Amino acid sequence: MPVIEVYAPVPGPGAERLRALSNQVTTLLGNGPGLCWVMWSHVGPAECYRPEWDAGSIAPVVFVTCKDHYPAERVAQLNATVAEYLAKVLDCPLDEVYVADRRVRSGELFTRGVTARWDTAPSGDAVTASDNARGDR
Repeated sequence: MPVIEVYAPVPGPGAERLRALSNQVTTLLGNGPGLCWVMWSHVGPAECYRPEWDAGSIAPVVFVTCKDHYPAERVAQLNATVAEYLAKVLDCPLDEVYVADRRVRSGELFTRGVTARWDTAPSGDAVTASDNARGDR
């Protein structure tokens, strides 16, 4: 389940637009509804240094955290989807949006009271039996 952290010099666009981004991501990854969280942080000028923001850009800096079992091509699509959506919502140039992924390896995620572990399937899409039961891919 990806967690998307957006940092921008402007307030967030509202829960509905963040939910729409979440839905695009879950559709792309084949996850169930609600299995992508999006968090927005409004960063003021005294709280950061990004020259583009000082020059008036409002393009966000984004980090996407997800399990390492997603193939690189899928993660590239995910990053592009996030960047394109945010550029459209914020009406900012796509080439100023920064999106990076952070991969979590099996055994490095604590959720639902346990350390989560998964195996990589031959298809490159790894899920555990409990993931399948919950739809948490």
